[in-house]
Amino acid sequence: MPQDAAFCPHCGHARPLAQESAELPKSKKARRSLREKMERIAGGSLSECTNDLVAFEVMTASGLARDERGRWSRTLMFGDTAYDQERREQRDDIYDKMCQFHSVFPAGSAYQINLLNMPETRDAQAAAAQLLPTDGADADMARHYNGLIKRKQAEGRTEIRRINLVTFSIQAEDEQAAENLLATMRENAAAHLGRMQVRAESLDGDARMRIFHDLLRGPESPYTFSYASLGARERARASVAPDFAAYPDVDATLRRTILTPNFYVKTLHIADFGSELSDAAIRRIRALPVPMNISLTFFPQPKGEIIRKVQQNINAVQGEIVTLQSKMSRQGMDPTILPPAMEDKEADGKELRSFLIEDDQQVSWFQGLITIYAKTPADMRRYTSMILDEAQVFSLSVAQVPLYQEELWKSSQPVADTFVPDKMRSLTTAESAIMMPWTSESVFHDPRNSYFFVQHATTLAPLFISPDELGSPHTMVFGMTGYGKGMLLNTIIGHLVASWPRTETDDGDDWARCPDPAAPQVFVFDQHAEYTPLANALSAPIYKFSPNGRWRLNPFDLNCREGELTMAEVSRNADFFKALAQDVLDGALTKRHEAVVDRCLRIVFQPHLGKTTRPVLSDFAEALRQQPETEAVDIALAFESFIDGLANSFNGQTNVRDAPHLTIYDCSELGKSLEVMAMLSMLQHVRNACFRNNAAGKPTYLIMEEVQILLENEPAARMLNDFYAQMRKWGLHMVCVTQHPITMLEHPIGKKMYENTGMHVFLPMQNLNAEYVAEYFKLSPTQKDMIDVRGDNKGRGLVSAAGMKIPFNAWIDPKWDKELYETFNTDPNARKRVLEAVAATAPEEEGAEAREGR
Repeated sequence: MPQDAAFCPHCGHARPLAQESAELPKSKKARRSLREKMERIAGGSLSECTNDLVAFEVMTASGLARDERGRWSRTLMFGDTAYDQERREQRDDIYDKMCQFHSVFPAGSAYQINLLNMPETRDAQAAAAQLLPTDGADADMARHYNGLIKRKQAEGRTEIRRINLVTFSIQAEDEQAAENLLATMRENAAAHLGRMQVRAESLDGDARMRIFHDLLRGPESPYTFSYASLGARERARASVAPDFAAYPDVDATLRRTILTPNFYVKTLHIADFGSELSDAAIRRIRALPVPMNISLTFFPQPKGEIIRKVQQNINAVQGEIVTLQSKMSRQGMDPTILPPAMEDKEADGKELRSFLIEDDQQVSWFQGLITIYAKTPADMRRYTSMILDEAQVFSLSVAQVPLYQEELWKSSQPVADTFVPDKMRSLTTAESAIMMPWTSESVFHDPRNSYFFVQHATTLAPLFISPDELGSPHTMVFGMTGYGKGMLLNTIIGHLVASWPRTETDDGDDWARCPDPAAPQVFVFDQHAEYTPLANALSAPIYKFSPNGRWRLNPFDLNCREGELTMAEVSRNADFFKALAQDVLDGALTKRHEAVVDRCLRIVFQPHLGKTTRPVLSDFAEALRQQPETEAVDIALAFESFIDGLANSFNGQTNVRDAPHLTIYDCSELGKSLEVMAMLSMLQHVRNACFRNNAAGKPTYLIMEEVQILLENEPAARMLNDFYAQMRKWGLHMVCVTQHPITMLEHPIGKKMYENTGMHVFLPMQNLNAEYVAEYFKLSPTQKDMIDVRGDNKGRGLVSAAGMKIPFNAWIDPKWDKELYETFNTDPNARKRVLEAVAATAPEEEGAEAREGR
C-alpha cells in the first residue's frame, strides 16, 4: 500500500496517513469537525474505508442485493444483436421494441444498463483453451489446426471482453417484499429482450460478485470469494473492495482519478445530448478499444405528476406572456410581437405535453456515466481523449467530474441506484430507447463443442459457434459450389473430431476411440466425393455405394427408441416406407397404394417384433406380390431393379460398421435414380445410431448434402421434417447443405425446417439467390454483398444465429496452412493450381518454417 493512500484497506476504519498523524486532532469531535471542513472544501464525501467504494451492502447467494440507501436489486446478463448491420426497417423494429422495454419498469423503480468492456486477463488461458490436444490418433491434424488458430489469435488479439447487464431495483421493507416486486420486473425485462432475439439470464450472488470483483479489483486479481467460506460476521463486499485506493499526488486537490492496486479509475458524466440524440453515439463509444463501464441509469417517474409539472410550466410561461403583453400595451408597443425565446418555450411545453399523452411516453430521470480503467496515467489520458473525441462527433457532452469520483464510481456499479442524485436529467421513453446498447457480436462458446468458422471477419479472432448454445442444434448451410462451402464443412468436421482425442484402442477394433463417453459420432452423406481426403487424414471409413457394389444399407433396419421393436414403431415410420414406394413408382401414391404398403409392412415386420432380426427389401417385394390388388403388383414391379438389378445397394442386411468418431457414406456413384432411396436409408441408419448414442450420453452429428432432393417426394419430405424436429431430443445435430436456397425456403416443409433451425450459414451464391436470401433473412446491403458471388468473397460468409449476424472468413490460405488446404479443398483442379502457384512464389524452406513457427 503506498504511503499517500487516501483510504485504508477494507478494515472498516479510517487509516490516518503516517505523515499526518502528528497533526490530526486527538478528540473525536475535533476530528469530525476537521473532516466536515475538508468535505466542504473538497465538494464531496471521503470514504472511511475501501468497503465504502462498493455500491452494495448485502449480496445474497441468490443474487438479491441491497445498497446503503435501502434499495434492493437484481441483475440480468443479456447478449448482443446485429443492430449495426441490419436494414433500416429491422433497426426501426428493434427501436420500437426497445421503447417497449423501457416502458416495463414502473414508477418508483430504477433500472440500469451496464455495457462493460472488461480488461481481458484470460488471454493465455483462453488462447490455450482454443487449441486442440495434440495426442492420440489425430495428433498431426490437431497440430495443423493449432497453427491456424494461433495465427488467427495473433491477428485478432484483443484485450477487451464485452458484457451487457441490466439491473433493476426497488425500495422495499424487507427481502421478501423486494423479491416479489423484482421477480415481475425480471420476467418482463427478459421477455422483452427475447422479442429482440436476445438471450438473457439472471445472475446469482456468485456471478454478481464476480462482476463487482472485476469492476473494483480487476479481472487479473484472483477471485477467492465463496459463500460457503463466508464467516458469520464477515461482509461479502469486503472481498471485492480494493486493497487500497488513493488519489495520485498530482491529482490530490481536484481528485479526478482514483488509483487502486491494479488500475487507475476515472468516471465521466454524460451531461447532455446536444441538439439531437443518435442511435450510434453510445454504440460507437462502446466499440472503442477502451476498458470501461458505460452506465445508463433510469428512474421512471409517475406520468400524471410529470404531466402536471409540464402544465404548470406552460401556465407559468403563459402568465409571463400575459404580463409582458400588458406591459407592452401600456408602452404603446404591439403586444402580438413576442420575443422568439418566449414563444418557443410555450410551444415546446405544449409539444412535450402532447407527446407524453398521445404517444404514451414515460419520463425518467437519467444518469449516464462512463468509468474508464487504465494501467498508467498515460493510458488514462489517451483513453479519456478517445472517448471525448468520439462523443464530440455525436454532439454528446461528456464531462470530467472532479471531487465526486468516489460517488460516481459507486453509481456506475450495477445496483440501479445513484449516489450523486443532483447529476441527472430527464428523458422520455423515445429518447431513452435511442441509446442502443448493441455492438459487434462477440461469441465466446466452448471451442470443444462448437463449429469452427476459422475467423470472425470483423474482430479477426478465431470464431467458434456452438449449436448447443442456440435455440435448436440444427444448422442450414446455403452456398454454391466452388466458393468455399466444402472447405468450411471439412474444417468444421475435422475440428469437431480432433477436439476429442482418440487415445484408446481395443483389441480387434479397427479404429482408435476417445475415452470420453461424451465424444461425438459424426456421419456424412457425401454426394460428390468431397470428404475422402478428410476421412483419410482422420482414419475414418468411407463406404462407397455403387451399382452392384459391396456395401449395403437395409432401409428396413428399424429400431425402437423405447427398446424392442413394436408394431407401433413401424406405424410411426409409415411415411418412410411410403416415401420409398413413391420414389420407385416415380409418382404420387394413391390411397389404394398407401393401404397396400401399410398392409405389407405389417406382414413383413410381424415375424421380427421383439427380435434383433429385420426384413429386407426383397421380403417386402414378395409380400407385395402376394396381394391381389394391381397396385401391389405395380409397386413390386417397380422395386425389381432395386432388388436383383444393378441398383441393389439397399437390398440385404446392413453390412457397414460405423467408426466411433467419423463415418463417410459416399453416394457419388449412385446416380439420380437412387438418390432418394440412399438418403432415406441413411437417415434410418442414423436414427438408430442416435438412439444408441443418446442412451450412452453421446451426441450425434449428421452432415447431409443436397437435402432439397427429399422435398420433391411428399412422404419423404414429411419424414425429413419429422426426423428434423424429433431427433434433436435424442442428441442429433443435423447440418443440411444445399445450393438451392429458394427451393428449400419456398417449400412448406422447408419453411417448417427453417423455423426449427438454430443456425443459418450463408456462403457466396448466385445473385438471384443472394437477393432472395437477403430479403428472406432481412439482410442489409452490406450483408448481402458478403454472400454475393460477384464480390471477392471466396470462403467468406455470414452466420445468422440467435438474433446475431456474424461475418466470417473460413478460407484456408495454402501459403501458411498447406496441409489443411490440401485436405479441405474439395476442387482437385483448383487445389493443384493453387499449390503450384504457392510453390512458385515461396521457397519450400520458408513455407515449412511458416507452417511450423507462425
